[in-house]
Amino acid sequence: MGIRQKVAEEFGSTPNKEGKLGKQHAEDVIVTPLRSDNYHEDLASSVFCGVMPGDGWSGRMEDSILQGCIPVVIQDGIYLPFENVLNYESFAVRISEDEIPDLIKILRGFNETEIEFRLANVWKIWQRFLYRDSILLEAERQKTASGRVDDWAVKLLQLGEDDVVATVIQKYHEKVVIELRISF
Repeated sequence: MGIRQKVAEEFGSTPNKEGKLGKQHAEDVIVTPLRSDNYHEDLASSVFCGVMPGDGWSGRMEDSILQGCIPVVIQDGIYLPFENVLNYESFAVRISEDEIPDLIKILRGFNETEIEFRLANVWKIWQRFLYRDSILLEAERQKTASGRVDDWAVKLLQLGEDDVVATVIQKYHEKVVIELRISF
């Protein structure tokens, strides 16, 4: 059984094939295989968001961070994006697969100060998961199509923090420096 299936078996908020909810279903916890028409709004209104493997690569980490939610990583032995550049312990929660039955207990164990600390750090690093070029392309598309650019695009274009491209360059720079040290 995969990780998502284990989480659904424990905490599912949508009836399974037998019509049952998860063993530990809680009203304030959403675990569902159904696609949401309000996916980004659902993430943005959540404190914690699951980051679990799916059918190959997915953008769950990016979605969580860009919507201002604390990522809850349930992937044993996986190297996270930019892990050697970003301090994941400061903005995410990592839970082992064996701890899935205790997931809600673990998350409810964070006090308000710890949650605020992680959320503040999510807000400090969110641009590291944003492709600024995609904003530029969308702004140009809007300008061509309607002669104007939405306010959100203008505001994002004014951001001066490092985006995902700068983060990748930092990661490669670090790798080159380490390899140069090893070579000499």
